[in-house]
Amino acid sequence: MMCIRSCVLKLLSSGLVALCIADPQVGLAATIARVHSVLGDFDLELLEDTAPVTVENFLKYVRDGDYVDMFFHRSVPGFVVQGGGFIFDETLGQPVAVQKDPPIANEFNVSNTRGTVAMARLSGQPDSATSQWFVNLEDNTALDSVDGGFTVFARVLGDGMDVVDAIATLDIFSFGGVFSETPTINYDGVSDVEKANLAIVSSVEAFPQLTPPFASVLPGSRSVEVGSTATGFASIINSGSTTAVGCSLRPASSVAADFLMQTTDPLTNALIGTPDTPVDIPGGGTQTFLFSFAPTQAFETTEIQLEFSCVNAEAAATIVGLNTFSLSASTAPVADIVALAATLTGDGITRIPGVTGTGVFSVANVNVGTAGTISVSADTGGTALPVSVVVCETNPGNGACLQAPAEIVESQMASNGSATFSFFVQANGSVTFDPAANRVFARFRDATGGVRGSTSVAVTTQ
Repeated sequence: MMCIRSCVLKLLSSGLVALCIADPQVGLAATIARVHSVLGDFDLELLEDTAPVTVENFLKYVRDGDYVDMFFHRSVPGFVVQGGGFIFDETLGQPVAVQKDPPIANEFNVSNTRGTVAMARLSGQPDSATSQWFVNLEDNTALDSVDGGFTVFARVLGDGMDVVDAIATLDIFSFGGVFSETPTINYDGVSDVEKANLAIVSSVEAFPQLTPPFASVLPGSRSVEVGSTATGFASIINSGSTTAVGCSLRPASSVAADFLMQTTDPLTNALIGTPDTPVDIPGGGTQTFLFSFAPTQAFETTEIQLEFSCVNAEAAATIVGLNTFSLSASTAPVADIVALAATLTGDGITRIPGVTGTGVFSVANVNVGTAGTISVSADTGGTALPVSVVVCETNPGNGACLQAPAEIVESQMASNGSATFSFFVQANGSVTFDPAANRVFARFRDATGGVRGSTSVAVTTQ
């Protein structure tokens, strides 16, 4: 697919279109806390809706740096792993208690099931929690009825419990008192305890809630034979100033195909990272992905909605033609038109000069499927707009039309052959700037009428 993309890009003299993105629908997800432990990192989703006071209490300890060099001082297999109470002071060579803030009121609302994180407190005193917290290794629902319940304020995300379980399997040594069930690393039971002998948490880092990311997809359409794989490229843009955690994409529409995604180097398109693994995106940063669909049975052209989300942000707004993926699967080889559009301003927007003027955009494509006669036309999707569109195939060298523009033109497209087209958008009234809704779609259909490729641009008279 990388060579396909390169081939198409070479046809676009103005360069790859900068995709126009509508304002997102503002929404917030959970604040995320990342625990950096000596055995690996794990993320916590903070339950601000059900335990707001407890979450703010936890975040204050995080902001104050009180959990720097904290260690898990208690481990009870099949029950809990507990920390938050002590740090290891290398200067003194011994544990030091975390400086405690005033105790908080109990906010029990969520059951103590495996993977939940709850506040530790004094026996018989439900409103005595301060800095200590524990991760439930199993469904400890019996805790829900003890003195008004133990307040769950977070959940371990993803495969984070693998790290917690690893801590729970460490050798346990009794140093007496509150350290009678302390997990240890390579401790001989005789020597003085060192920092390296403890399950240290170097720090806890908080990632605040963010507004939804932006997202785009190229190409917007593929048409493949069952047994083949359709690939595309996607970008997720974090417009916030802080890190977006655990970002990924997945199909939100049901389709008979196996899905895979993997991060890529935006400069080379080379695969990096691990398949189907979410990644963090720094504030103001962009992450690119390769994604693929491997159809398991034939199906007609389907506009697949893709969910682009991060664990501390709601999903990106869905814009058909911008971050959706049109896909069909056939039992026999078909044309597969990979198309990209370019506008005069290079931003994916066709600007029509006045309410009776004419705007233009161009499309370059390559047919990576079988040869055939392809009908090329344009429409405005599901939105009625006061525009009419005609198209002509062009000389790729100088952009001149090879025939008079018409509503539909036919092109003989060879396998691995390329072609270029110009689309003329005539306004018959005002078209507001609404790139999520007001778009023109270029469609490429074979003799059966099946859509074998498509792309789109935003259109406006403003």
